[in-house]
Amino acid sequence: MNKNIKNTIIVIVLLAIIVLLSLYGASFKDYVFDMFKKGGNENKNVLSLLGYLAVLIGTIVEGETVLFVSCIFCGMGYMSLPGIILMATIGGATGDNIYFHLVRGNTDKIIAKSKHLQKWYPWVKKMVDTYGGWAVLPSRFLIGLRTAIALVCSSGKMAPLKFALINLLSAFLWSTFFCCAIYYGGETFKYYFETFKKFWIIVMPCVILLLIIIFLVKRKFSNSRPETENKGS
Repeated sequence: MNKNIKNTIIVIVLLAIIVLLSLYGASFKDYVFDMFKKGGNENKNVLSLLGYLAVLIGTIVEGETVLFVSCIFCGMGYMSLPGIILMATIGGATGDNIYFHLVRGNTDKIIAKSKHLQKWYPWVKKMVDTYGGWAVLPSRFLIGLRTAIALVCSSGKMAPLKFALINLLSAFLWSTFFCCAIYYGGETFKYYFETFKKFWIIVMPCVILLLIIIFLVKRKFSNSRPETENKGS
């Protein structure tokens, strides 16, 4: 499947989740908590604990998607924002440090197996050589280059403690930024979505019409470009 199609599908699914949670999130939360009322607060605490554990494990393996989902549950009242940030910081830093130690001494073999690393390794190496350990600081924000930065630092014989400390700071800044952006951005979206629901009969046809016009204009220009090139030749 084409990468653009995959990305489009992911965006559509995420938007659908946001819309459904905006419409039914409160009633779903009440339904779930009603189920756990019989067992008292202990079952609620277990539910929250499982959520934090999922964030910890999820951020070791993945990143932004886990934060997106956890912040949705935070908005529904299951989890706290500081708790998510803490677990995401620990999980993100743990994942990077595991990779740092796993690839140590195996740089050439790993690069030979990955076209992505072959493409970006020289650029990342130059950045690490220029800025030293501080190149690790933005690593959590550089989606797609996290492993490359850890690989370069590991192959460059950077001290594990130095990498771990700077990476921990990077993971904290990353988790704080994305969690706050997703959570407070979601609150803003929810506010505007409530307004949108009142006027959706007027707004939706206009949005659809605008999308159709953009599609037709782009199609017209894409069809006219070959004709112009042929005339020029």
